[in-house]
Amino acid sequence: MPDESNFCPKCGKPAIKNFEKVNESADFEIKKTEDIQSDDSSKFTLVFQGFSADLSAVNGSYDSVEKNNIGVSELKTLLKKLKKVDLIKQSGGNDDLCPPSFTAAIGDEIYAFEFSEGKIINSGTGEFVSENDVIGIISGEPYKKAEIKEKVNKNKKQSLDWGSDHKDVRGLVPVRKKEIKPTDRVKTEAAVIKYQNSPQVSERVLKTNLSSKQHVVLIVFGILALVFMMGGFAVDEPAMGVISLLVAIVLFILSGTVKRNSRGTLSMGFDWSSNTLWTIFPGQKLSWLGNANCITGFTIEKSEGSSTRYTNVGSSDFRINTRVKDKYYIWQIIAEKTDGSKVPVCKLYNGKDAINILNKINWLLSKQND
Repeated sequence: MPDESNFCPKCGKPAIKNFEKVNESADFEIKKTEDIQSDDSSKFTLVFQGFSADLSAVNGSYDSVEKNNIGVSELKTLLKKLKKVDLIKQSGGNDDLCPPSFTAAIGDEIYAFEFSEGKIINSGTGEFVSENDVIGIISGEPYKKAEIKEKVNKNKKQSLDWGSDHKDVRGLVPVRKKEIKPTDRVKTEAAVIKYQNSPQVSERVLKTNLSSKQHVVLIVFGILALVFMMGGFAVDEPAMGVISLLVAIVLFILSGTVKRNSRGTLSMGFDWSSNTLWTIFPGQKLSWLGNANCITGFTIEKSEGSSTRYTNVGSSDFRINTRVKDKYYIWQIIAEKTDGSKVPVCKLYNGKDAINILNKINWLLSKQND
């Protein structure tokens, strides 16, 4: 009815004048996607993976880069920038690299997105979405389906299922725990892997390529101290002999301590809730490999590495500071999958350590059969 009407033109009943319009109520408000775009009072926290720490390059890293309290304008600018970052090339599809992606946690819900070919994909629906759509989704507001320009191929072959053409599972066939779904690499990160109570093995290993040599210097000086001790007693200098003996004892004790500290506990195991193989190397963060139920076995690959140091060479009268390269060997534990790929799991600095870990992890893998 027109506002000035006193009676309904159809039924003739008197008009009620003291009603309150819904859209003028202070307790009822509807936000549209366009309003959210311009409302910079909204703040978001996003976790990025697959990028370098400064988000300037895509490097396939599983390390999380967290951005806190991002405003709407800043978020839109950041997403436009990341869409243009060059993607890295995976050699033969055999590298287990984290795709450039990000997640946003809203209450108990986690929304995941991935960058592909200069566009953003909503991992939950497989749709290409705009920056405005992303803001609408993580704000908890419905976004307009009409604004979606195109969709990823809805063919079942593109879904994250065994036997599909999805890039994360293409060619992979489960050989154990076949009922487990593929690893969702967008939503999986080190923090969600349940490694404490999962099937695992451990071994004491060298921490670095220099670990096996650090205690040798102390032993050499300890031997020299013993020589001084014998010389002191030989020339009737018992004080020098006693002091040299004490120094030798201290050096030998220190060498033993340094040798023990040169090793740490390497742990490896399987978390079947996320279908991953996880590794914790001494002094490093947990790393993981997805689709663990497609691993057929583990092998060792030996390679040569080198480190650079500076030292003085020459006589006492003429010395030159020069750069010296020290060569050493690395033993890598390699996981072989059913698609023929070989993925490095961890590197070790002692052949015996590598063989011990290899035997243990292959034994543990054999115990994971259905």
